[in-house]
Amino acid sequence: MTEDTPRDALIGIGNRRHLDDSLRTLGMLDSREYVIVMIDLDHFKSINDRFFHVVGNKVLVRIAQEIVAGSRPGDLAARYSGEEFVLVMSDIDDTAARTVCDRICRAIHVIDWSFYSSDLTLTASLGLASSTEVSGGPLDVLSLADRYLYLAKQAGRDCVMGADPRPAS
Repeated sequence: MTEDTPRDALIGIGNRRHLDDSLRTLGMLDSREYVIVMIDLDHFKSINDRFFHVVGNKVLVRIAQEIVAGSRPGDLAARYSGEEFVLVMSDIDDTAARTVCDRICRAIHVIDWSFYSSDLTLTASLGLASSTEVSGGPLDVLSLADRYLYLAKQAGRDCVMGADPRPAS
């Protein structure tokens, strides 16, 4: 991200406007293969309810850091809404994208939150969709990623779901 990139004021990664602008640009480059990943924190509301929004906000910042650390240079990480994030990866195939997603999912799962509470754990569900799966543009890929995200929730959370039917560990 450049200095003039619109950022989410709380967590410092791209904001929704930046994501929308990037998806429009990506739609004009239809020759590139890309993957869009929807990431949702499982049961995040319970963190806000139990520890209040001050801790919830710190959790969001840490999760954003893990998403950026687990992604590749040049990938776009943005806050979509609330505790939902989007990762856009260009010039990547499904297998490599799944490896990135598995890494992010595991990294979130093993964060040590004991500073806040010895029994605090957090997981994420990820939906991974590729531009090769739909005939439309980036908004269609995003919509498919959202559908896969809900399949991950239905599969028990803390996993990655996409066209490859096996949930990741």
